[in-house]
Amino acid sequence: MDTYKVKKLNHPINLEIAVPGSKSITNRALFLAALGNGAVHLKGVLFSEDSRYFLSSLKSLGFSVEIREEEKEVTVGGCGGMIPKKEAEIYVGSAGTAARFLTAMLALSEGVYTIQASEQMKRRPMRPLFEALEQSGAEFTYLEKEGFLPVRVRGKRGGFKEASLDISRSTQFLSALLMMAPVLGEDFTIHITSEKKDGSYIRITRKLMEQFGVECNFDGDSYHIKKGQQYQREVYEIEPDVSAACYFYAMAALTGGSKNPRPGEISLAHYGVLFLDELPEFRRDVLEALRQPMEDRKVTISRVNGTVTYPSEFMLVAAMNPCPCGYLGDERCHCSNGEISRYRNRISGPLMDRIDIFIETPDVKYDELNSNEVCETSADIKKRVAAARDIQLRRYKKEGIFFNSQLSAAQTAKYCVLEKDAEEFVKTAFENLKLSARAYHKILKLSRTIADIDGSKKITLAHAAEALQYRGYENT
Repeated sequence: MDTYKVKKLNHPINLEIAVPGSKSITNRALFLAALGNGAVHLKGVLFSEDSRYFLSSLKSLGFSVEIREEEKEVTVGGCGGMIPKKEAEIYVGSAGTAARFLTAMLALSEGVYTIQASEQMKRRPMRPLFEALEQSGAEFTYLEKEGFLPVRVRGKRGGFKEASLDISRSTQFLSALLMMAPVLGEDFTIHITSEKKDGSYIRITRKLMEQFGVECNFDGDSYHIKKGQQYQREVYEIEPDVSAACYFYAMAALTGGSKNPRPGEISLAHYGVLFLDELPEFRRDVLEALRQPMEDRKVTISRVNGTVTYPSEFMLVAAMNPCPCGYLGDERCHCSNGEISRYRNRISGPLMDRIDIFIETPDVKYDELNSNEVCETSADIKKRVAAARDIQLRRYKKEGIFFNSQLSAAQTAKYCVLEKDAEEFVKTAFENLKLSARAYHKILKLSRTIADIDGSKKITLAHAAEALQYRGYENT
């Protein structure tokens, strides 16, 4: 394993940094270039482990690949959707994107190919893609475990007009089929059988397809690609990775350098969701930087050459373990009280105070997994949420806001009036739990939302009690 020594920076920085290209876009661009007609010159390529496996696999399949790593450039000779070699073996390592995309390419081409992978990749899901490709007449021989890599595939091209696909495990399955569709020579339709129908990475795929000259239509359930379209592009500039860029902007902000700012993750999540997994693993100063944008719904970045303000009205969704090992309350947990306390204290009280809802998700019992009890579906829940949202849009049409979460203190007092017993209940909780003023207003807004979902104009004791129970972290 390589070791890197990091020196402490004790002076302002003033430099230009070339932000690396996006890994997701790099992999898709390489794939589309190979499917296109003629040479495609890619600029801003990210040379990651994934892209290296992708490039080596393309070479193994006989594609012309010219690499200029120092210039971050690659030229791929496309063969109009055909694979130069009719028999070959490729190794995709742990590159899930390369594994899914190239599996689709090989299965929908005339030839016999072997796909080898790392031990990690051998455990990752592939079966839904295999099953969809088998609908084309492709044949898979599993070399180890059924439904997983490594495999030998005998491809088939022609007569494949539609496929049914479950993307609940990975949207890469859909991206692979979408990008292969234009080279099949047929009007092609992909019917999505899972509840999940779309996603951000699917939209990235469709955007790149469009940039390479192919249109893909989505009707809410199925994707349609018309025949007669071809990938045509001579030069393509890969976008920098915004997530990676944020580290460099943060460096300049912390040290007083003069790097020009750009929108970061919280601004890119404006009117959307910002998801932070393993919340306590983020550096404390990074988490603390969220506090003011969550309060003001905007972020102001100051540099020596000016100040820029970006909107940042986002919904923060975060996940964390109850303790460092994740098994708190189980015999498998060996964390000491001090370790648990230090782990939780990585998240400050003021930041926790800005979060509306805390949900504990205990282990699922075996009987619950095998229960035949019919639960409310996501589609039904979505209808209730949409109805509550419509209520709020009508209620606040003259206020210049859209949701309960946007209520000011004065508006909260106007629209979040509790029934008498609910008011007494919240008052008692406020005094006994020593809640902050911010927590009090969040409970009122959340009570209003619960009442809206319930279809109630009044905020009852039940609504207030439910809202308060979501502040469960206050007593842990």
